[in-house]
Amino acid sequence: MRIKILVFLLTTTFALGLIVTVWSSTLVSESDQPLLSAADLTGTACAPATEYFGYLLYGSPTPTPVPLDAEPTATFVGNATNGADLFHSAAACNACHSTTDDNWMVGPPLKGIGERAISKAPTKNARDYLRAVILNPDDNIMPQAMPGIMPRSYRYTLTAEQIEDIIAYLLSL
Repeated sequence: MRIKILVFLLTTTFALGLIVTVWSSTLVSESDQPLLSAADLTGTACAPATEYFGYLLYGSPTPTPVPLDAEPTATFVGNATNGADLFHSAAACNACHSTTDDNWMVGPPLKGIGERAISKAPTKNARDYLRAVILNPDDNIMPQAMPGIMPRSYRYTLTAEQIEDIIAYLLSL
């Protein structure tokens, strides 16, 4: 409760500061020219406020997707056993993907994904394709799926080793 009050007070203080800034821009110099133009305000003073309040209202912005060709290629092969544990726990992939049958849940079934991955990206190997899908899912969306459903945060919440472990597990299905 105290944190909510503190956040409210800080945002209110910040908003009042912006109001004073906007009000002071209506003041004019001796030559009857505004001290700050609307362009000055929207280009400088309002941009941090827009970003700050947008963050409070909508959460952190979705990172800009990296093109498939820019994805790193791992120099090691992951551990499928560790990947299975991550798949069913920390990464929670099993909440949306089936691994035992061909039934769609929220996302596509992943049984046999290694063979399907080769056909989806003939210029990449299955491991690189799966890495790209995990790191930038909306760039590789299936026609039956809706964009924005799969988390785009795995690049930040999982280590490169954990991602490779999940890939090793997926290739073993």
